[in-house]
Amino acid sequence: MKYEDFAAEVRDYLQEANNLFDLKKVDEDPAFRKWRHNLTDLIQRIEDNGYEINCSIQNRLFYQQGSYTYDPSQKDHIDAFNRDLQDTIVELETIVNKYDKYGDPKAAKSTSEEKKQLEWPQKITLSWLYTHAPFSLWAKTVGFLLAAFVLGVSVGQSQLYEEVASKFNTAEKPNNQIQSTPKSGATD
Repeated sequence: MKYEDFAAEVRDYLQEANNLFDLKKVDEDPAFRKWRHNLTDLIQRIEDNGYEINCSIQNRLFYQQGSYTYDPSQKDHIDAFNRDLQDTIVELETIVNKYDKYGDPKAAKSTSEEKKQLEWPQKITLSWLYTHAPFSLWAKTVGFLLAAFVLGVSVGQSQLYEEVASKFNTAEKPNNQIQSTPKSGATD
């Protein structure tokens, strides 16, 4: 699928969306369910071609959830449905407007800026890691070292460690005491 075809179909879904406001069955309405499924399928197909589409339709409820202490009215459900539908329309309009203004987003990226492959050095040095490793790697490494240190201190101060260490210390303790013998003729 070409991005041009995707943008054209999104325009069609935008026109259909304007007829979906204030549905009494909200997210259970068959016309809405078909519209949502077809749009979600279209977005999935273009994303399978490597495009990233900024639309959250898959995550939207289009429904007002209740709770233990709150039972939403039909008006609450319709208002929530209309709000989520309007948010989706705004996202779809943005997709179409950006396409009209800038064209195919993937073509613009590939011609102006190609992703450079990271070349692995013959030796990995701290300098190379500092330059190329993400901050999250450094944070995890420091966190791991700190956790190992704290664990070592905790174990070193435990009673179990003292018992084990004392058994090893008494089992092979050499007799290093030198007994002094008095020299003949020495006076105190």
